[in-house]
Amino acid sequence: MELPSLKELTLTTRCDVELGGKVIKCPARALGALRELLLRSQCSLTQLHLIDPVLDNNLAHIIRLVPNLQELIIEFYEWVEDYDPVMQSLVTRLSEVSLVGGSLQHCAVPTLQMLGVNLLDFSHTRVSFINSAFVDMVASRLHQPSGVPRLTKLQLYIGPGRHYLDEADKNALMSLRVHGLKLDLNSDNLDEDPVFE
Repeated sequence: MELPSLKELTLTTRCDVELGGKVIKCPARALGALRELLLRSQCSLTQLHLIDPVLDNNLAHIIRLVPNLQELIIEFYEWVEDYDPVMQSLVTRLSEVSLVGGSLQHCAVPTLQMLGVNLLDFSHTRVSFINSAFVDMVASRLHQPSGVPRLTKLQLYIGPGRHYLDEADKNALMSLRVHGLKLDLNSDNLDEDPVFE
């Protein structure tokens, strides 16, 4: 199958009513199949939502194949520790810059405007990729060359105590609002947000 006009894509787990509400999870090879679809289609994807995917190294390849991506949302209803290195690699990739036309520009998805990371499971596992490097990556995407869209919204839903942000990291993230970043966190009251307990 080829979908050259594809602009928006959601890969998701679903609940099948006909099977008594049974949850049908994303297949383990779903990201590999998505990578192949993007390679064949040569489409200009602008929105990508990955809901409860089984993460593997195909995520990095997918990000390389969607340079015009403006919105990336990744949601997890079940977190697996093996996902941490994959997500840390994504944070690193989203931080990388190169010199283009005399100014630094992000190598991966340079026009990313909305980033969402939502960990909606109720386990108490900590995730190591929500750390100072994550905050630095978000901050770097606010300072784009003139005429290049910049990150305008960060959606971050995680349980309390599941991140590796110290007080300085939390303050740095909150200070990005001054630079025009809209923060969509677990609650409306940022000072009492459970993300930062």
